[in-house]
Amino acid sequence: MCPPVDGDSVYIGTGNNIVIDVTTPKLYAIIIDGGGVYAFPNCAQVSTKTIEANYIIIRKGGVFQAGTESNCYCNNLKIQLKGTMTGAEGRQLPLFGNKGIFLQNGRVDLHGCPRKQYTSNLVVNAL
Repeated sequence: MCPPVDGDSVYIGTGNNIVIDVTTPKLYAIIIDGGGVYAFPNCAQVSTKTIEANYIIIRKGGVFQAGTESNCYCNNLKIQLKGTMTGAEGRQLPLFGNKGIFLQNGRVDLHGCPRKQYTSNLVVNAL
């Protein structure tokens, strides 16, 4: 099977899973229809992975997951939605518009690395 190219749509059906380990081409749609899309951390190699699409549609129990609660995604993961309002690229899906992440009976799990918490004390009352 050939990897997708710019403008393609990717369909992940029930029982199928893919792992995002490279930056994707500019896809028209990623349809997760009961399958799974996973991005797992490789903390030994700091990098940025980009997922580009007009639409990411997750339904029928599909899963889009980056990292896990016990193994967070410590690299940068960009999700860029690329729809436009004008020209030939201005096509829209009915009820969805020209770009977006849509969830219907599915799951999105994004587990990033914990951030440092900062606190500050006020010297005077704000009132």
